[in-house]
Amino acid sequence: GASPGNFDTFSKHFSTNAEDPVIPTVREAVLEENYRSTGNILNVGAAFLEGCSRKRGHKTLRPTKESGEKVELWSCPLAEDQAWRIAEAIKKRHDEQGVSWGQVACLFRCFHMGPQEPLHYALQRQLAKLKVPCRVVGGKSLLAGPEVSDVIAYLSLSLTGTPDRMND
Repeated sequence: GASPGNFDTFSKHFSTNAEDPVIPTVREAVLEENYRSTGNILNVGAAFLEGCSRKRGHKTLRPTKESGEKVELWSCPLAEDQAWRIAEAIKKRHDEQGVSWGQVACLFRCFHMGPQEPLHYALQRQLAKLKVPCRVVGGKSLLAGPEVSDVIAYLSLSLTGTPDRMND
């Protein structure tokens, strides 16, 4: 991913060439209006970042949307715990509040965190246990994982007697 230091490097590099008429002086424009998130989500994010080191300085985001629903904070030490909480919350909203399955989405910034399995596999398992339909877009489904591929290859080999016929 990009490093926040890229902004500083860019600014320092081009600010030293301010006398050059071809290269304009660098000016920084801070974008503070947020069109994606509700006020409550931005407030939680700001509170979370409050104690973090900020090389780029403080930035206040102003929402263009209403405050929105209250943000729920869960402590989940394991991926399976987190997946269970998310799956339960989705099912509860569907069953008790009438939220349709199509109105729910789980977005992941990245699928892998080190040597573990992809983060969404645990969630797919929990959703399946609760009979909540799900579709993975932009990543591999649980059924496309190496374990399932190995089982399919083994079954195919045992049925055909040769690995050459697996693509027939």
